[in-house]
Amino acid sequence: MKKIPSYQRLFCSWKYICMIGMCVLVFGCRNSDGILYLDNGVVRVGVNLNYGGSITYLSRADKDRNLINNHDRGRQVQQSYYAGLSLDRREEGQSEGWSPWPWNPIGAGDAFGNLPQILDFSNDGTVIYVKSIPLLWDMNNEPAECFFETWISLEHHVVHIQNKISIHRTDDKWDVHSRHQELPAVITIADLHNLYTYAGDTPFTNAPLTEIINQGPPWEYWGVKEGHEKWAAHVDDNNWGLGVYNPDAECFVGGFYGTPGGDTDDASTGYIAPLRTELLDKDTVYGYECHLIMGTLSEIRAFVYQQEGSL
Repeated sequence: MKKIPSYQRLFCSWKYICMIGMCVLVFGCRNSDGILYLDNGVVRVGVNLNYGGSITYLSRADKDRNLINNHDRGRQVQQSYYAGLSLDRREEGQSEGWSPWPWNPIGAGDAFGNLPQILDFSNDGTVIYVKSIPLLWDMNNEPAECFFETWISLEHHVVHIQNKISIHRTDDKWDVHSRHQELPAVITIADLHNLYTYAGDTPFTNAPLTEIINQGPPWEYWGVKEGHEKWAAHVDDNNWGLGVYNPDAECFVGGFYGTPGGDTDDASTGYIAPLRTELLDKDTVYGYECHLIMGTLSEIRAFVYQQEGSL
């Protein structure tokens, strides 16, 4: 794949001056930390190239309050997939704290803090696109035999996400085994310490919400047997925060770790993931769409009802 020319090479020749302007137009706003931004006047989202294209920043456009936790590379809003049985690979450099563990590529890096490789990216001011080679979470800088692709756009108070994994595994370590997939993993700041959803048996009737009380891990699962509305939200004490909706979710998992109150760098955090059981074979191409909704619980739920009605 053709590499994007560096600004250093562009400045070496006057004939590339016009190309510089074109790059600014195509890639949009990118700061020195490698973050691509979209801002529609309501929501400001940051997609971090140093974290494999994972979302590391999400705030109201008029207030610099990042709702995403970035304590380590297992946080953020990112792609995460599982295949095969858990293996003890400590002799190969596997993390002691994450052994045994299955095949688990994640977008932001690994448990050792290594960075994934970016293959391609663009930002036209409307859609951010990133293609990367993720790392296996439990291993020390081991690239996964797959590609991640992400497309992100905004609509009022909602972040639309389309994720895709293309697997080309040649290993013989893991068998083929169905597992829950995080679609996606959403990790929020500890100021949003209240977790709400609907876990009753009459979904989409505006029945009273369910508060999930959990100090994980282990985390709480819901929606497996009951009816559910395919969304959950972490909110502050004013019932304002961030929800995630995936229309294809079979169930959810989530909870809160630590003590209430904290910002993007703190260990305390909230966790939500829509789940679906999928068998990811060695040559699987798999994709899904989801939505991050910023607002009050009523606004988050209203968006979900609108989407379900259109479906």
